[in-house]
Amino acid sequence: MSKPSPWMLDAGLKPEPIFEIREVHYSKDDEIQAWTETAIAPYGSSLEELKADTELMVRAFDKPVLDLDELEKKIAAKSSESLEHLYEQKTKQTLKQRTDKEPQT
Repeated sequence: MSKPSPWMLDAGLKPEPIFEIREVHYSKDDEIQAWTETAIAPYGSSLEELKADTELMVRAFDKPVLDLDELEKKIAAKSSESLEHLYEQKTKQTLKQRTDKEPQT
């Protein structure tokens, strides 16, 4: 499996698809965690750095196009599941603490 690219093409679900390059941040498990809010442009403090940055972006064309609308839904669903799990754990912990504090008869 190839290493994820820090760049992606976004085909947002607008009336007409608009393709742009975004910087993407991945977890240690190669899961997308975040991306830039707006499209990015190559840059560098030298011509060589600019070329290198551009070459990294060109590699995005060899990767699947990512749909930001779908990614946002997926991340929201995961967050919701995580919050539900956390709430369940906290509720169990609170109930256990209350039970432990009740006087023995």
